[in-house]
Amino acid sequence: MSKYDLDLARVEVIYSDLSKISSQSLEELTAIWCPAEEIAELSQSKNTQKNHSRLLSRMLLRYALKLMHPKINHLHWHIENNAMGQAVLQGRLDRLNNLKLPRFSFSYSYPYVAVAFHREAIGLDIEVHDSELDYRSIAENFYSPSEIALMDSLPKQDRQTFFYHLWTIKEASAKALGNGLRMKLSNINVDHDPKDLLTEYGHVPVRIFDKKEVFDKSTGLKLRKRVLMKEMYSQWFIIKPNVHFAITQDHANPIALEYIEWD
Repeated sequence: MSKYDLDLARVEVIYSDLSKISSQSLEELTAIWCPAEEIAELSQSKNTQKNHSRLLSRMLLRYALKLMHPKINHLHWHIENNAMGQAVLQGRLDRLNNLKLPRFSFSYSYPYVAVAFHREAIGLDIEVHDSELDYRSIAENFYSPSEIALMDSLPKQDRQTFFYHLWTIKEASAKALGNGLRMKLSNINVDHDPKDLLTEYGHVPVRIFDKKEVFDKSTGLKLRKRVLMKEMYSQWFIIKPNVHFAITQDHANPIALEYIEWD
């Protein structure tokens, strides 16, 4: 049995702190863990932190794959984006197609970078709490009226924590669906006691809505209505003060969290 066994029910989450890795060490490590063309592709942003975070996410995934399939060179795995912009895993060797491949999700919020993987579809989001963030304006664009009302019902000092927990749940859910931020986040709803979202760990059902043409018997017309498309399950937790994680899947699974040191 490998360290990360896809036959087990648990979700594996591994993460690192980019601020703990020197620039020289990161350059040396990426040369070991990532193909040269991938390093070039992920180093094009003017935002150095973003480049480094993306490279570290690939290092973490290949580290896990090496433990899952130790006989396969970690550079023989190819990670590319599909049509929805979601990273997917492919093998460069024909024999890789017969292996059990994990479903995975990347997330980063400086300085933390993480990857979650499991045998079933999964979405992960991390957010580092920014006390200067104008969270109210963001909520007005991405939250439903009922969610904003729930947030406003809380004492002022608790609203930002509620905002971050809800935001990570929504992003993780969009990723689990394979849509990322292409999905309208106000269509991902969490109707729950707002005080529950202030705890360090919790779980909630998530409902995914969309507008569809529905035949209305009373008028005999097809009308565009908001209909429930899918129900999922999200878990959130805080690994350190003001560092929020959320994982969404079709069903709840136990979570194993591991910090990876590189230097």
